[in-house]
Amino acid sequence: MISNGCSGEEALLVISIKRHPELSMDTPKAIIDKSNDLPLLTNFFEGALPDINLDDEIALEILRDTTIQCLGRNRYKVKTKRAR
Repeated sequence: MISNGCSGEEALLVISIKRHPELSMDTPKAIIDKSNDLPLLTNFFEGALPDINLDDEIALEILRDTTIQCLGRNRYKVKTKRAR
């Protein structure tokens, strides 16, 4: 996507929207504001955000309750409180 002229932020937004198209535009923007590079975004999706249809409220609650710690050398620890 970046080679096609997208900025890094635009590419992350496209990835976020494709992963959860059911969410309103504000939610993917909030996700990339917190997970603003590809490893963080990937770890958020894989470690915290379930691969099911979500509504915005639950997705934002998970985002708010999630921390991602870089352990070095592309290793991350994802901690979250599961929503409802």
